[in-house]
Amino acid sequence: MNPRASTEEQLRKFLFYTLEEGGRHMLPGVDKYIILTDFKGSGLSNINLSQMKDMAPIIQDCYTERMYMMISINVNFLLRTVWTLLKPFLDEITIRKYTFISKNVTEELLKYIDEDTLPQEYGGRSSFKFTPVN
Repeated sequence: MNPRASTEEQLRKFLFYTLEEGGRHMLPGVDKYIILTDFKGSGLSNINLSQMKDMAPIIQDCYTERMYMMISINVNFLLRTVWTLLKPFLDEITIRKYTFISKNVTEELLKYIDEDTLPQEYGGRSSFKFTPVN
């Protein structure tokens, strides 16, 4: 989904749908999840700081207990700058749940995610493909 081509309401619905659908796919006994976001190819054409600022409180206020951590990979300078601008709007507990990985992606991901549940495209063994609805 391209944030620049979507309204804030569409993005909000997409975020809620994605987080709720992800929760439905959790195994019995699992009550927290890791959100893995790949920012490969992201740049000014598909990043909207205002919308990201509006979405951050949803994750913080509605999903902070369910979210174990959020891992962002392939993060470029622009996205690190966006993170610096968003941090003042988040509480410390939420900030500590965010991790950025730019090098040795598979090795670093395996520190947090079991190889059986890490998607194959990131060096794991899981063939599961999460396909959100637009």
